[in-house]
Amino acid sequence: MLLTIFLYYMGVGLIVLVALSGYAKWKGRGNGPDPFARREKTISRKMQVANIFLVPLAIVLLFIPAWPWILSVEFNFPWHRLKFWSDKAATDVTLTWPDSEPEFEVKEANLLEKLSQADVEANERVEDPLHAVPDEPFGHLYVAWKAFVAGLEPGCELWSFQARWKTEYRDNQMQGYVARRGEKIGPYFLTSQRSMREI
Repeated sequence: MLLTIFLYYMGVGLIVLVALSGYAKWKGRGNGPDPFARREKTISRKMQVANIFLVPLAIVLLFIPAWPWILSVEFNFPWHRLKFWSDKAATDVTLTWPDSEPEFEVKEANLLEKLSQADVEANERVEDPLHAVPDEPFGHLYVAWKAFVAGLEPGCELWSFQARWKTEYRDNQMQGYVARRGEKIGPYFLTSQRSMREI
C-alpha cells in the first residue's frame, strides 16, 4: 500500500515537472535570444556524462519528491512560506463554547411597547416590489410567527422588546416580540440579532 502511494506520488511529480518544463519554455518564447548569453562551442566529455547520468539522477532524487514545493514557488502559492502555516494554525483553532454561557432572556427593563397581534403584523408586513419575499407579515418567517402566536397561552399580551445580550464570547443587540402574562415574561419571537460592532 505504501509502495503504491509512493509510486503515485513520484509519478505525479514526474508529470508536474514535465508540464512545468513545457510551461517555462512556452512562457519564455516571446523573450527572444539573450544577446549576452555565452555560447559554448564544444561540450566537454565531463559535461556530456553529467547531462546523461547526473542530471536525470538529480531530477529523480531532488526535484520529483519536491514537486509540491516547486509548484508553490513557481505559481506564488503561499504553501512554502512559514507565515502561511503559522497564520493557518492560528485561524484553525477550534472555538469551544462553555456549557455555562448564560442563555438570552427578555427582562422587564427590555420591554418597549404593548401591541396587538394586528399591530405587530401591520408593522412587520414586507413589501417587496420584486415579489421575492411573500407578501405576508415577517416575509419568509410568517409561518414561524403563526406557530409562535398559536402556541401562546390565553390572556397573553404581546410586547416589543430591545435588549443587549453580552457574554464572554458575544455582544449582540436583540429585537423582537415577547409574550407577557401579568408579571411573567414568556417566550419571545426574535426579529433581529446584530453585533454591537455593526451598530
